[in-house]
Amino acid sequence: MQHSDVRDSLTGLWTRSAFDADLTRRTHEGRCTLLLCDLDYLKLINDSFGHLAGDQALRDVTRALLDAKPEGWNVYRLGGDEFAVLCSDPVEQVVAWAQAVQARLDSLQERPLKLSMGAAAHTPPAPPLELFALADRYLYLAKRQGRGRVVATDEPQGHSAALPRLLERDEASAQAVAALQHALHAGSQSTLTIQSAPGLGLSAFLARVTLVAQSLGYQTLELSGDAYRACRQYGAWQGAKLNGVPASAPAPADLVASLNASRPLAIIADLPERFDPHTAAELGPLLERATILISGRGNSGPDTGPRPGQTVMTLPPLSARAIRRLIDHHPDGRLGAQASAWLVQRAAGSPAQLARWWAALHLEASLRHQTVDEMIGGELVGGAQAQRGGEGPADLGASASDPDTAGPAPAPHWEASLAQHLPVWPKLHLPYLHARMGQIQRGLELWRTHALLTVTGPEGRGTHRLALQLAAEQLASGWPHAAARLHLVSLAGIRSPEATLAHIMAALLGYPVAYADVPLLSRLLNRQPTLLMLDRPEPYALPARLLSELRQHSPDTRMIVTADAPLGAAEEAVLPLLPVTDAEVQTALLWELRRDTSHRQSNQDGPNSGGTNSSGTNSNSTPSDDSGPSPADLAALTEHVNGECPRLDGLLTTIRSFGLPAALEQMQRASGRGKAQYDFPELGPPERRVIAALSVLDGHFDLPWAGHVAEASPFLLSAMLDRRMVQPVSAGLMALSDGARRYGRVVGLRRWPAVRVRAEQRALAHAHELLTLHPPESGPWLRQVGQHYPMIRAALTGQLHGPALRHPQALEILTRLTPSAVAQGRFYDARDDLQAALRLPLDGIAPAQVLRLQLWQAQIWQQLGEHSRAQQLAERTQHNAGAGHPKAAAWASLIMARTLHRRSDYRRSRRLYAQCQQAAQTLSDPVMQVTASGGWARSSIYLGDLAAAWQAIQSTLAQAEALGRPLLLARTLNTAALVATEQRRLPEASAFFERALALQQQYGSPSEQILNLTGLGWVALLGGDLDRSVSLSRRVLRSAQDVGQSWEVGNALVNLGHAAARQGQWDSALHSHMEAARLAAHCDAPSVVAEALGGLADVLHRQNKSGEARTLLNVALHHPGANTEMTNFFAPLHHRLGHYPPTPLPDDLGKLLGELGLH
Repeated sequence: MQHSDVRDSLTGLWTRSAFDADLTRRTHEGRCTLLLCDLDYLKLINDSFGHLAGDQALRDVTRALLDAKPEGWNVYRLGGDEFAVLCSDPVEQVVAWAQAVQARLDSLQERPLKLSMGAAAHTPPAPPLELFALADRYLYLAKRQGRGRVVATDEPQGHSAALPRLLERDEASAQAVAALQHALHAGSQSTLTIQSAPGLGLSAFLARVTLVAQSLGYQTLELSGDAYRACRQYGAWQGAKLNGVPASAPAPADLVASLNASRPLAIIADLPERFDPHTAAELGPLLERATILISGRGNSGPDTGPRPGQTVMTLPPLSARAIRRLIDHHPDGRLGAQASAWLVQRAAGSPAQLARWWAALHLEASLRHQTVDEMIGGELVGGAQAQRGGEGPADLGASASDPDTAGPAPAPHWEASLAQHLPVWPKLHLPYLHARMGQIQRGLELWRTHALLTVTGPEGRGTHRLALQLAAEQLASGWPHAAARLHLVSLAGIRSPEATLAHIMAALLGYPVAYADVPLLSRLLNRQPTLLMLDRPEPYALPARLLSELRQHSPDTRMIVTADAPLGAAEEAVLPLLPVTDAEVQTALLWELRRDTSHRQSNQDGPNSGGTNSSGTNSNSTPSDDSGPSPADLAALTEHVNGECPRLDGLLTTIRSFGLPAALEQMQRASGRGKAQYDFPELGPPERRVIAALSVLDGHFDLPWAGHVAEASPFLLSAMLDRRMVQPVSAGLMALSDGARRYGRVVGLRRWPAVRVRAEQRALAHAHELLTLHPPESGPWLRQVGQHYPMIRAALTGQLHGPALRHPQALEILTRLTPSAVAQGRFYDARDDLQAALRLPLDGIAPAQVLRLQLWQAQIWQQLGEHSRAQQLAERTQHNAGAGHPKAAAWASLIMARTLHRRSDYRRSRRLYAQCQQAAQTLSDPVMQVTASGGWARSSIYLGDLAAAWQAIQSTLAQAEALGRPLLLARTLNTAALVATEQRRLPEASAFFERALALQQQYGSPSEQILNLTGLGWVALLGGDLDRSVSLSRRVLRSAQDVGQSWEVGNALVNLGHAAARQGQWDSALHSHMEAARLAAHCDAPSVVAEALGGLADVLHRQNKSGEARTLLNVALHHPGANTEMTNFFAPLHHRLGHYPPTPLPDDLGKLLGELGLH
């Protein structure tokens, strides 16, 4: 081979031009193997040690490649940190040779180096570039799989995240380099402590320091702590890495023998204050061996000054300039000045906070069908009048008060919605978990390869605790995404698939939802990466089909489920929770016993005898080896545990609190009672009676309710909470643990039947007292019952879902509770409870009571859109009522009238409403009177009889005001607002909508609030206030997507289309109307389809395409959804287009009509 003037001046190797020529020649000859090499972290070496060190590293790589090069092999420097080797030998031989080169680079004394390498063989007649591309792909696989390796296949071998980009850390990096270099010659152990506030990139900085240490010849041991792994045995150790590779030793002490005695050791401890006690206690031998200990601390604690040999440094927040650089180089694209300034302020110098707010901003903007710049600029600058009120389940809108007297303006509406998108680490109740290390590791591996993991085992074995640990550790690891959110959903007691979906949606949104299905839930899940923990679902409430469908619609969601047995869903991985082994039991017992001895000795020596070791962990936590149980006692304790975690936890708690003698006494007491698995031997009769009493609550409860039902003191309940008999499940609510619930319902039913009966009576009596303390459906009633709803329902459902009704009082409580369920939008709860009640043998129950149950069931069906079922049940109830129960018959007619109205049969509904008005007068029922009169006025709107509707609604409003039922008044105000809108009494309409919205905001559900916001947006549009209309419509668009009101999403899109058309934004208007038409057709909303088509015709007319507009408006006005309201709105347009001949529609609109089934 002859090449002239193509040698690299630094290394003396052939350069790229020679490589290209030789690659072409060798592939043409037929046999050619290519090895591409990339020197890892050359930029880091240059930045940390200077470019001379980088040049020396390149020469060291050259020497390693040349010294071992077989005859006939050629080595090239392609440029920068890239090298290549060409030969004619098999790829297997090249791989072995490359591994030997890496071993030689690892052994360099001054600065070990790493090469990422990709090897590939030529396959004739492929061109040379194809060989290069294949080797290059393998090289980057080597980088992703951990660097310092050669890859020659596509088989995955691990994963390594890219080295994060660090800004404004040059000074800190220089300090770290100096500390590492100094430690090599210090003669004693050095300590580098790096302090950082959360979110400033501490872990990323430590990862860079680790690489610098490796380049200086250190062996590195990396350990990372967090709040979740601190709650289990060897939690920090299971993530340990030795020289960048996961440590294979099961415990810290086992690693010492595998260290290279000739090389210095650097221990890098990320948040050592969050190491679990087992890891912290066993780090001693490794700490003694270390040349330098590098500790990254999330908080500095008291400033005591550095100790001898210790360097302390602090990572400051990034400057605003650095945050702007990150924003400008974000892969999602640049932002405008206002959005960037807002993000800089929110980030407060923290890259982590920047990432959180960035993701939340983009998600919120997408839900509002805007860009981030449009969303922020629109309300910060041009939409001042839309900046009043918050947004969320309790505040979807506020009154348009006078800006001169309203005080400081609240945050923009979009800003109030961002919090629900921010990824947060939930506060979990994680008692310390002994043993289970192997199963946790297996669970994490399974969950990384399967989207659904089911942890199986009987109640009481600890499936809930293990699943919590797995979910928390996945979240802390940043998998599947750093912005993932974890939601815990307790499904115990949920009895239908629809209710299961509704409860999951409520967990995601933070408030109850009225409607739920798989597509709607999937849309919520697909907004951002989500981890779902579904605890103890009944198989019929979460069937395999439903899980598979949910997985198919939300592929980025990861789910972990606890259950007795596998669910049988597609792609399900199963982790059976086996009994704890005897060895694990004995290890846990010995640990607790020795730690107990250490604490007692420490207390005897005095309060100041302890201290903090160099790793930052409490040295008092190290167990003593001076004491322990006799072999016979240890064997007896192990036999008593019998592999079950609840028994082990009970013994450990007793040892921790009272010592070994108490644990042995507890075991003896249990032996005298037999070997019942869920017997809780550490508890006495009072605690057992409490468990038996609380087991009658089929759901969640708070501590006051638990105290009332079980007649237990706060102290006793707190102790049971500490001992995990009672577990927190959500804000302020508790539930019995699996084992305690099983004990209460199985053992408690047998041993304490009278206790359970009295507890049921107390629970129902307390529920009845709460339900009758205030007038039904009054404001105080709605507030109080809404607050206690979970507890009242927990007391109720246990009565309804048995084989027979034990306490007839439960039926009256159910009929009194259902209005609260309706007000909150808990339709599925109410449906399931009413169905369960009506399935029970109701012999001896008063007919009037049964009729009330049937009426509520029909009303719930109607609320859920099941109009045929509602109609049939109302007709049957009316027939059953006969002449003996005229009030029940009249209410059945009222439900039928409302159903006819929902089906757009306005003439029949108005006639039936009129009959109900007469019946209400005869029966002297003012609530029925207001409801029927409001319905009559509402039907009259759509029949065009506005004068009669306005007259009727005025008197009805006065009656509704006097009843003191705020939600009934809100519905009446909404009807009055609709009448005023159609009569173009726009100020009055706006005032009615505002009042209704305020009442719904205080007492009702988000669904009802959205209806009034939609009305306000429409009134603003009619009044020419386009900015306000757009702002309100985007809020409706945003909130209606949460609760699944597709009809209102369509309405909001139509309003946005109308506003955009009047602002000359024709493309935007066309897009909004077309999207609204498609969505409305999908959710069977014909009136929205008709209005969207009319809106499209309006846009065409504004674009001077009047013939096409005439054609499309004719289609709209003849559509089945074209009601009086719609035809009146488009009457002026229809008049203007009257003298234009219809012309064919453009292709996109013709295609739309085809999709809608129109011609």
